[in-house]
Amino acid sequence: DDGFNWVINTNRNVTEQFKTLIPKSIPTYPLIGNHDCSPTDELPAPPDSEPLFSALLNLWQDMIPYDGHVTFRAGGYYSVMATPRLRILNLNTQWMDPLNFWMYAVKNLTALAGQLDWMQDQLALARKNNERVLINAHIPFAGVGSHIVPECLLPYCERAMEIIVDYKDIIVGT
Repeated sequence: DDGFNWVINTNRNVTEQFKTLIPKSIPTYPLIGNHDCSPTDELPAPPDSEPLFSALLNLWQDMIPYDGHVTFRAGGYYSVMATPRLRILNLNTQWMDPLNFWMYAVKNLTALAGQLDWMQDQLALARKNNERVLINAHIPFAGVGSHIVPECLLPYCERAMEIIVDYKDIIVGT
């Protein structure tokens, strides 16, 4: 459809600009935002989201580590070791967006594509390996004082915040 093609073509153009303007010695880790779906903010649950993730992965495959391709294709999220002691988790937060009307039909928001269980597993692995973790998300989970923000669907953000609090000793930023 025209919206899907526009999203992919726009991402292709932006990706080419990044690759042209940013030296290869500076790593770039893309993540999904609310304008990476069409219509804006409307990202369906799997398996309907997989064509978008596969198309974006084709554009970004050299910026996403190979071992992150499976989780990105399934759910639009992945992990990367930026340095030997810094793990980056790039999350797909479109499934917690209250403007994403597809989510109101989902019975269990916290189980979408296994992302939150995966996040908890990644944090446990990082703690075991004495790593620090940076969590990248397009939509914030919480604002000042750890209050959940209105830009976040409550069941999803409550679960995400529980995980973040449990691993606050190794998380260096969100």
